[in-house]
Amino acid sequence: MPQSLAKVYLHVIFSTKDRKPFITHETKPILQDYIVSLASDLGIYTIEIFANPDHIHWLCTLPRTIHNNHSRYDPKD
Repeated sequence: MPQSLAKVYLHVIFSTKDRKPFITHETKPILQDYIVSLASDLGIYTIEIFANPDHIHWLCTLPRTIHNNHSRYDPKD
């Protein structure tokens, strides 16, 4: 049975508040690992991630489905 295949690539850029250089050499690997870990829990595959002092570039692919319980983020949790 034929099926269509698609892959969605996203280039996401996160910026620090007011583009101030808050990301240090010491926090860079911790921050990158944290983002990759959160994404992995949602089924998102990280192709590349790089943190600059004032912003982060993240190239990733989306899974075929994202469940409703993961689509809303509440920072109070």
